[in-house]
Order: sequence, then structure tokens, then C-alpha cells
Amino acid sequence: MSYVLQIAAVIFGLALIGMFSFNDRNSVKLLLAFSGSYLFSAVIMHFLPELIEAKGTSIGLFVLAGFLVQIILDFISTGLEHGHYHAEGLKKGVLPISAIIGLFLHALFEGLPIDIQHSHESQKTMLIAIVLHKIPITVVLYALLRSLDISGKKMWLIIVLFALMSPLGTVLGKNIVGLAEYSYYLTAFATGIFLHVSTTILFESSHNHRYNFAKLAIVISGMLLAYFTLVIF
Repeated sequence: MSYVLQIAAVIFGLALIGMFSFNDRNSVKLLLAFSGSYLFSAVIMHFLPELIEAKGTSIGLFVLAGFLVQIILDFISTGLEHGHYHAEGLKKGVLPISAIIGLFLHALFEGLPIDIQHSHESQKTMLIAIVLHKIPITVVLYALLRSLDISGKKMWLIIVLFALMSPLGTVLGKNIVGLAEYSYYLTAFATGIFLHVSTTILFESSHNHRYNFAKLAIVISGMLLAYFTLVIF
């Protein structure tokens, strides 16, 4: 079921593309802000408290490792993971290979711990976080490829591969012998990635570091959704 939802997130993102103007990114920024606020809230309210309770404060080293790896991936991907890209600095008709590789590695890493979670609640929370994150990133990836005049076949190949990256990570995490024993550490690593991505999204989604009413409402909505999914479901 988790594989289906991860792929469905990309399909849903593609379905939303007709609603957005690629010259005006405000709608995409609102989607990003919603997903970022959910990610950040899930980290603060669920993942960090549970990890520290289970493994103590030393687990923070693995959270930092994930955070640092995401910084490195940002250099490679130019920030695609949090909806940031510079199409004007790229050649028309040429795939931005390093950016695509960085995005794929990000998706692979975040998918690794989904099916080896130590509780159903953790699995559900992580899956929702990844699904909400993949929807706006799909829109951004499509917009980038279109703006570079990438041919249809290449563009759809990249999007299909992106859709499969996090499910591939989930498959690897579930089937590599002995990896489940390190579920807390893999979750901590993914939590560090989530922490970097979410804070960057929330920081970059505001103009001059200020929020208008719509973005503030979207951020609060994401936080409330995180709270209710943790408390009710």
C-alpha cells in the first residue's frame, strides 16, 4: 500500500499542474508551505520525541547526519527537494543531470525507513509526510523540465523514475537483510533530511522573510493536520 501511495502522490501532482502558471509560483509556494509545515510538525511532535525516548539523546547524531547529507544533496540538486531551482542558469534542451541525481538520492533516502518502522503510527506519519512532500516537488520538477524544453520522452522518463525512487528505497529498506534492526537510526537519518527540507521550505516560501495571511493560514493548516493525524488516527 505504501508503494501505491508514493506513486499516487506524483500522479496527483501531475494532475494539479493545469491549475498553476509557471510564471507565477505563488500557488506552488503555498503547496510547498503546506507540506513543509506538516513535515516540520511531524518532526517536532512525533519523530524527535519518539527517537529520543527510545535511544536517548545520542540518536541526535544520526539526525544531524541526515541534515548534513541533505545540505550536500542541495549542492548537487540546486535545491529541487524544497522547490528551488534556477532554470535561467541551465542550457535549453539539456538535462540537468546533477540536479536530477540529487533529487533521486533524496527520494531514495527518505523512502528507506517507511516499511521498517517500529510502530504503525510512525509508518503512517512518515508515509503521509513523504506523500505531501512529493506532490509539490512533482509540480516543480515538471516546471523545470518544461522550462528547459526537454523532449517529451526524456521528461516523462525522468518523472516516472522520480515516482519510483522512494518506493525503491522502501523496497530496499524492507528486503535488505538485517536493516530492520537499524530502523531507529534510519528514521533519525530521514528525520534530519525532513528537518532540513521543511525549515528551508518555510524560510524560502516567505517574501523578505514575511508571511502574508494566505501563507500563514496554509502553514497553520499543515501543523493542524499533523497534530490531528497523530492524535486521531
